[in-house]
Amino acid sequence: MNWAERVLAAITGLFLIIAIGCSFAAGILPDSGFTVDGGGVPFAFLVTQFITTIAPHIALIGLAGAVGLLFLRALHWHPLTEQEPED
Repeated sequence: MNWAERVLAAITGLFLIIAIGCSFAAGILPDSGFTVDGGGVPFAFLVTQFITTIAPHIALIGLAGAVGLLFLRALHWHPLTEQEPED
């Protein structure tokens, strides 16, 4: 693997890890909604909304990077040539 493929692999892995982390965080954070006394929107609700909005886009970028990495590997792939056995 050359340096460009290594960088692309690292960025792809980072995006996929962030997307997985966002998915777990959206499930863990409380989704209490609005308060009864009209105090405004709770911060946990805003964070959950932000995470559920951004996570699919981050996952799509990560998967596109993985497809790009696969394309680069296929582009530079050379089949092994069989050597003639010596008599």
